[in-house]
Amino acid sequence: MPTTRTLRSVTPASPAKTSFATALRIDPGLFLNHLFQFTSVRLVIRGGGVSLFRKTQFGVFHPLESPETDSRHDPVSGLTLEPSLIRRVCCLGGSDLPRTFEIEFAGIGFSLAIIPEKNRVNDEVTNALLSTFSAGSVALETIRGKGASDWLDEGFSSHGNHWRNRLTFDRESRELDIRIQSGPLAISCRMHPVLADRDRHIIRLSDTAANTVLHFDSRTSDLTARNLTLKN
Repeated sequence: MPTTRTLRSVTPASPAKTSFATALRIDPGLFLNHLFQFTSVRLVIRGGGVSLFRKTQFGVFHPLESPETDSRHDPVSGLTLEPSLIRRVCCLGGSDLPRTFEIEFAGIGFSLAIIPEKNRVNDEVTNALLSTFSAGSVALETIRGKGASDWLDEGFSSHGNHWRNRLTFDRESRELDIRIQSGPLAISCRMHPVLADRDRHIIRLSDTAANTVLHFDSRTSDLTARNLTLKN
């Protein structure tokens, strides 16, 4: 069981009438240790010409045996993060905005968003994090404009040279191996794309239930629509 701080018990808040954004004053490693308490989440990762949306869960982040970094890996979500390079954790929410944790990293900005699914357990965990670690309001539109959660905005990231992404399509299994990586952040996962759409150089892929959705710029990848053989 990972080390966590005891969170203050709070009564679940009623739906917000207006949108908000607040920064959390929390040690990044401690924040990672709390993520396994969420029952289900949606992840959005954006950078280097790729936007990945994925429904998943969290397990426990374990330290990697590396003398050069303090990276931690969660085998359930596939995420690898370096806590020392997390600059800021902000929480956004409101009547027209699902509660979202936007995470800012050194060198690549806000490249990861964690959106807990709406349910009682997730609401209690989010309320407790806000009650315990809230450090005051931040400019909502600034965070939304820079954040990863607006993943359909295909401007992607302005930090392209910080990313080493790889998309590999296996024609036999018709599965796509996804590796998105920068210094502070990496994720590895697979998807079985059955839906594809193209708008000039932007390619959009989805599996059957839209549990994993990938948008990427074909100019930054060897993978193109012609390389894909999709079949249900």
